[in-house]
Amino acid sequence: IQLLSSLVEIPSITGTEAEVILPDFVVEQLSDLQYFKENPHHLQKNPTGDGRFFVTALVKKRDSTKNTVILVSHFDVVDVQDYGVWKEDAFNPKKLTSMFYS
Repeated sequence: IQLLSSLVEIPSITGTEAEVILPDFVVEQLSDLQYFKENPHHLQKNPTGDGRFFVTALVKKRDSTKNTVILVSHFDVVDVQDYGVWKEDAFNPKKLTSMFYS
């Protein structure tokens, strides 16, 4: 839950500087995993050609296998104007959640 909260706390609205730094955060988090410490070439930050980046990460099984799992994701964040009075806390999951219940 902490990692998810940390991701939500980055106000990476499409077209902002935070959108450009979010892949750095993802790479930083994955780099802490032992597999990527041993296989850093399997973790890459790739340019999209417009100043943004996407992350690719490959985890290979030690033994040969015919089975493969591919997970694909992307991230884009819409503006928070629709949050109205809650927009100031849109990137603060704990506070926003408590506001829902109060």
